[in-house]
Amino acid sequence: MLQEKKHLKIPIKGKCSEIKFYIYPESSKAKLYEEDLSCTNASRYHLVEGCSYTYECTSDDGNIYQLEAIEEIITHHRSERHKNEGRITTGIYVGTLSISVFNVATKEIFGNIDIEIRSTKSEYETDYRQMLGDIAEYYTDLVLQQGAPVTQRLESNAQSSAKTLYQRFAFVKSLIESDAFSEAIHKIISNPIRKWTDSNIQRKIDGVKRFTRKNIKEIASNNNRINLTESYRRGMPSCLTSIPRTIEVEYKKDTIDNQENQFIKFVLRSLSTFCWDLKEMKNASNRLKVEAEATIELLNIHLENQFFRQVSMPTHLNMNSPVLQRKEGYREILQSWLLFDLAAKLNWNGGDNVYNAGKKNVATLYEYWLFFKLLELISQFFDIQAKDKLQLVNFDSDKINLNLIQGKTRMVYGQQETLSRKINVAFYYNRTFSKVADDNDPIHKAGSWTMAMRPDYTLSLWPGEISEIEAEKQDLITHIHFDAKYRLNKITLEDTNCEDEDLLVEKEEQESGIYKRADLLKMHAYKDAIRRTSGAYILYPGTMNKSIKGFHEVVPGLGAFSIRPGHWEEDSISLKQFIAEVKAHMLDRTSQREKNSYYQHYLYKEENPTMVME
Repeated sequence: MLQEKKHLKIPIKGKCSEIKFYIYPESSKAKLYEEDLSCTNASRYHLVEGCSYTYECTSDDGNIYQLEAIEEIITHHRSERHKNEGRITTGIYVGTLSISVFNVATKEIFGNIDIEIRSTKSEYETDYRQMLGDIAEYYTDLVLQQGAPVTQRLESNAQSSAKTLYQRFAFVKSLIESDAFSEAIHKIISNPIRKWTDSNIQRKIDGVKRFTRKNIKEIASNNNRINLTESYRRGMPSCLTSIPRTIEVEYKKDTIDNQENQFIKFVLRSLSTFCWDLKEMKNASNRLKVEAEATIELLNIHLENQFFRQVSMPTHLNMNSPVLQRKEGYREILQSWLLFDLAAKLNWNGGDNVYNAGKKNVATLYEYWLFFKLLELISQFFDIQAKDKLQLVNFDSDKINLNLIQGKTRMVYGQQETLSRKINVAFYYNRTFSKVADDNDPIHKAGSWTMAMRPDYTLSLWPGEISEIEAEKQDLITHIHFDAKYRLNKITLEDTNCEDEDLLVEKEEQESGIYKRADLLKMHAYKDAIRRTSGAYILYPGTMNKSIKGFHEVVPGLGAFSIRPGHWEEDSISLKQFIAEVKAHMLDRTSQREKNSYYQHYLYKEENPTMVME
């Protein structure tokens, strides 16, 4: 049970003594929590992101102890009189924070403590699992499109680093802890596939109603016989003076111990074995060991069900079974198994930004997740080239590398041809629009007027058979930008006058997750600074959608769209409608935006050498 505390008192045991580590809040929003002693998590002690705390280390042995400094998180007190004190600033860090305590005089490490930094969003753990599972599933589809073989044996490399081990475990854990996986197991147990099987039993001869050829042979040859009297021997061969007491008869019985149910048990055992192997590796971190133990316990709960006790382990696997491929519950476990087989081999350098050093950066994961969802949405309106999608994965020996890293540009190209017009589309992740030097014809090239800008996503559209560079030169291209903002709870884009009071409380509202102007101004910066930009929009996991048109057409414009993990089908409706309107707008040769770009290109294509002053 998680209990809120006014302060935390954390004992840290060393070889010969014990110190006390105290944490105090600096404001009313800086909450502190402690789990009870029955807690099995990596840490009993919890802080909250975006808050500041003071701490103090005390001891009875006369020595002074201090926490090891962590950039932007743990800072020491400046005064020499308070060498055992300091400040913890959680910032945007979410996850397990591992802290070392050292002796100030000898610099020797005294001990370690793990503290869990909780997100202000109560659903962040659910979102984390949902998005991680979606990304793994998307990459699995790409791998299968490339014809990669799906093996049925998993081996963990004992030389893998702790970072790589946790990365692979995180993908697998997201599968096991998903609601879909648990629901599939429940459906199988409540409505399993049953088959008839032949079984042989010994039955008394007077209870057998139908005799087979095998039974007739047993009557003449079986031991443990009963002598027949003269009255019973009438009509029988003279040599048959006795009959066996029992004979073996065949009958059909209903059983759940069949190949399909054996496969389900095999999957659960394989998942458990994989987690156990990772936990026992020498490079496994404490966090990995604790979380793997919890995952194994979850799998054991399924395996200890009476249903699986009646099912044996398979001698071979029949992956082509119609039941596995079609029946509800079995189909989901088969998909999870194929996904697990690939996810266990995944190597994602971009994942370092998500869960490196114990953190769970859900905001960065939200940014990655939205890339795939936007790509999926754009593919519904434009023919995206398959080779560009397949470039998101490559193979290296027995590893599958995922090529999506924050800060490195990825581009997917496509087009759509109709009777009226051909539209080219390029979808970018983290494209940088740099400032073009004044002596390099900046007006006719892609870039920013002022400083370099890097939106999270950029959708570029242009007509005809010309290249993107030529479209920039002729002012025919249109850029629409999107930024992912996971920590936004609420956004207001109302047409109200900005008073002095609003500006004074703006910072406090941002800390509470309510952004009125800061993000909207950033969208203005994208639109005004990046040449040939027609729109800039925020994507956040909230509840409100708002699109503000500059004029009466869909672009130019600014706004925000709510996209929540786990609610994609529902939340994407507004965004899907917006993309459809943008596509229709680009196909319209008589739009006001098209006329404006034509005259703008005509006016600014050459510098006016003359100046008239009257």
